[in-house]
Amino acid sequence: MAKPLVAFLTDFGTRDHYVGVLTGVVMSINPDATLIEQSRDCGEKVQAALEEVARKYPGRGREVYFVTHSMGGLIVRQMYLDHREKGDALDQAFRDLKVVVQVAPPNQGS
Repeated sequence: MAKPLVAFLTDFGTRDHYVGVLTGVVMSINPDATLIEQSRDCGEKVQAALEEVARKYPGRGREVYFVTHSMGGLIVRQMYLDHREKGDALDQAFRDLKVVVQVAPPNQGS
């Protein structure tokens, strides 16, 4: 079975407890999950984290889940548009994508 990769993309910031709560919930459901937690300054950090996971576990099948809040939903959408068919770590993550959970994305503006 593939080891799931879960990326939290939020605008909670580093002082909020919500990302810690989400981490606890995911780890209680699947302690083997690999987590990438990013707040506010996502973009390149998410790609770097995905590249690191790919280096650590070469050739391993995986499932990718993005959990987003607010602006994170727009960020994951833009990352998809910017990286599809580029052959980089984000492109591969989107090929392995199982689910994107968007909580309160400002799809119609703020």
